[in-house]
Amino acid sequence: MSREAAEAIVIAAQRKGDLVGVRISVPEDEDRPDPWTLPPSRKRIELPINEPLPKSAQLIRANLLYVEKRGLPSAMQNRLLRLAAFQNPEFYKAQSMRPFQEEAVSGITSHDDGILCAPTAFGKTAVAAWLIVEREVNTLILVHRQQLMD
Repeated sequence: MSREAAEAIVIAAQRKGDLVGVRISVPEDEDRPDPWTLPPSRKRIELPINEPLPKSAQLIRANLLYVEKRGLPSAMQNRLLRLAAFQNPEFYKAQSMRPFQEEAVSGITSHDDGILCAPTAFGKTAVAAWLIVEREVNTLILVHRQQLMD
């Protein structure tokens, strides 16, 4: 596919509002605003939320920021998710391996136990999470390295 054809598809998707706005990482510079204040890349016009909004929302700041969803309309929840999204090239790279991950999951599910040996960035963690959901079991995850645990 040519670059022009790909750009045409992206532009058409933008017009229809089918793209999720994510923030662009920019090099830090004193004259630039903080990254979380930047608008999403190629921002589409946000449609107003027509559902009634609550007068207040419960936020909890701990290791992360938690927003209580109860009482928030789904359109507001979706907008908050888009605001919190950051580009992650590794995610998209791993996501492109889903046919291999599906093959791994289907191969493992027919056994009670097993070992998945796959290269870096294959998505072994995603396969493990998939298996946990598939089998609906409580799971203890042990890791060898501090980096994996982090």
